[in-house]
Amino acid sequence: MRHVHFFDQFGFVVIANVFTPQQCKDTISDIWNVIESFVEQPARQNEKLWDSQLWNRTGIVNEGIIGNASLWTRKILLNRQTPALHTAFATILGTKKLLVNQDRYGMFRPAKEHPKRATMTNLHLDMNPWRYCKGLLYFPSYSLG
Repeated sequence: MRHVHFFDQFGFVVIANVFTPQQCKDTISDIWNVIESFVEQPARQNEKLWDSQLWNRTGIVNEGIIGNASLWTRKILLNRQTPALHTAFATILGTKKLLVNQDRYGMFRPAKEHPKRATMTNLHLDMNPWRYCKGLLYFPSYSLG
């Protein structure tokens, strides 16, 4: 209940150990795989590439967002279905009926020694569901029978 109270008071909560260390390691590797697919070079071990124009290919650089549209890697899909993640959200929100969107990765490059890498200071709200529902109609009072 401590997490629920904190969420109700501040609008966010951090819950440790939702993902295992191996899941975290695999996710970090997947993030780099996605980045390297955009820049077409092995960038994870070469920080010199993180400042170049090459990095602009990764997505929305000034917001730390990887990709310009939803990403559909196996790891992203598995992460969204992790039972511990569902339990955490269900507990905080007080319902097991959750609507989950599909999104992208976020990655913030170290900026302390590289101020040009700093990301925007903004509130980023993501995923307009209507963008993905063009042509979908719902008539709750209409019957086909």
